Amino acid sequence: MTLINAISECSAVISFIVKDKIDLIENNSSGIIINELNPSIFINKINDLIYSNNLYRKISKNAIECAQNFNMNFYIDDLITLYGKY
Repeated sequence: MTLINAISECSAVISFIVKDKIDLIENNSSGIIINELNPSIFINKINDLIYSNNLYRKISKNAIECAQNFNMNFYIDDLITLYGKY
């Protein structure tokens, strides 16, 4: 849910790859996806957003468009299925 909230607020999201959430972010378009748990890469991506106003604006703009196209019903159905297992 945090990822959805972030992109709906026009935040430039940096995320480590998460299998179920990857469809919410298009890498380098509506967010940044890091494919490995590497702190150095994470820091570099944060710096990219800090020092590149164009990149930050592009990702923020595309994030809100992505959030508007997201269907919350699918997400809720997935949560019900997940928690129904327990």
